[in-house]
Amino acid sequence: MSALVPFFAIGVFTAFAMAGYGMAKHHVTQRDSWWRLKLALNLSAGIMSTIVVGIFVVAKFTEGAWLIVAIFPLLVLALMRLNRKYRDEASVLEMSRTEDLDLARHPRLQVLVFVDTVDLAEIEAIRLGYGLHADELTAVHFVIDVDHAVRLRERWDRFEHDTPLWLINCPDRHLSRAAHELVLRVLKHHPDTRVTVLLPRRTYSPLLGRLLHDRTADKMARTVSRVRGATAIIVPYDIESRIARMAPDGPEAPAAEVVGAVEAPVSTLVGD
Repeated sequence: MSALVPFFAIGVFTAFAMAGYGMAKHHVTQRDSWWRLKLALNLSAGIMSTIVVGIFVVAKFTEGAWLIVAIFPLLVLALMRLNRKYRDEASVLEMSRTEDLDLARHPRLQVLVFVDTVDLAEIEAIRLGYGLHADELTAVHFVIDVDHAVRLRERWDRFEHDTPLWLINCPDRHLSRAAHELVLRVLKHHPDTRVTVLLPRRTYSPLLGRLLHDRTADKMARTVSRVRGATAIIVPYDIESRIARMAPDGPEAPAAEVVGAVEAPVSTLVGD
């Protein structure tokens, strides 16, 4: 245990040094009453703490202090970069006082719902699209697998509603680029239109979600949102809560019964 005391001291005096320098910067920035005296005290505390840290590092360098010397600067740089990232985001999102807030309604609203199949997640997104009272609501499927697209078209034709389905070829499988080009094409044909893209996404627990999904919706949403006159909305659908509600005997119900209960509403809506 005694061998760990120097490393504990390094951590403690490093914290003292950072606190001293931080308060010194605070007094230089704020300059309240007696700020010069407070600056001198805090700066002296920071310098003396740094000297103590240097002594411990030199004395215990070969016994493991080199690890602190190597990791600590990298950690500080990472935290500074993270802080800068948050500050940049805040400055971008903060509305300037001189900037006019445009809340005028666009003459025309077109909603595009990106779909890959016909299930409850897609249906929920379409319901949201109807709720937006768009002038035009269209479902869009980017064709990567022709056989899958044919099956989707057949099932969509049995879907008892008036939402058209566009099938757009995407042979290079670059969905973000295809979405970007589609939005630009719509805006070119209708310059007075505001385009809103709805992207259904099934949500799971954080760990399971990372394993099951590649965040394609997030990537497409980022690409679309960069287009002037377009907005991307991710529509989450909580799979776990749906299964919990449909399970007749709680979480231990047989998997086949749970899946059947979840698929039943979809079969009814699509007329299977």
